[in-house]
Amino acid sequence: MLKFLPKDLSFFELLEASAARIYDATCELQRFVAGDAAAGEALRERRRAEHRREGPTYALIDKLNGTFLTPLDREDLHDLAFRLDDILDAVLISADRVTLYRIEAYAGHVPAMLALLMGTQGPLQAGLVALRSPQTHALALEQARVLHGLGLEGDDLHHQALAALYAIPMEGPQLVLEAIKLKEIYDQLKRALDAAEDVADILHAIVVKNA
Repeated sequence: MLKFLPKDLSFFELLEASAARIYDATCELQRFVAGDAAAGEALRERRRAEHRREGPTYALIDKLNGTFLTPLDREDLHDLAFRLDDILDAVLISADRVTLYRIEAYAGHVPAMLALLMGTQGPLQAGLVALRSPQTHALALEQARVLHGLGLEGDDLHHQALAALYAIPMEGPQLVLEAIKLKEIYDQLKRALDAAEDVADILHAIVVKNA
């Protein structure tokens, strides 16, 4: 049925804009963890924009509410928009925690988890672009598989991070508190990786539905 629907590319443009925002925010978080104060301010402005309900996610939902015929299933577009928003939200919460907890003093596995999250950005963007045409849906499926593989790596890395954290002798309440703080950041980065894997599931479902 997809080929008979109007070619309104604005839905795809909004999804791709969401992915671009995630990429930019993840780059900023990497720089912030490395000590770039300007990147931290950029992340705080992104958080303020989210509170103002600005950005492509809200634009896409408004467009869905005002459009009768959509180029993909309405529910799939809705789910993609919110799973992408989940990734951005987890990145921004991670930045909030880095600010609050002064993560530079005990970075642990944070850089490695951030590097893996950066690794999801290319497949995420390519998979969304490939949704524009049925002729490129095979590429969307390929990118979904890559994202699933990265999700498995994320599971392993999260387990390694927690194992290393819990192996530290907790001598005194301060070390226990530091461990709790770092675990919160690990969990938020894992949440971002999980949301990227959720996007992969939706990409797979769209390809199968429109085959």
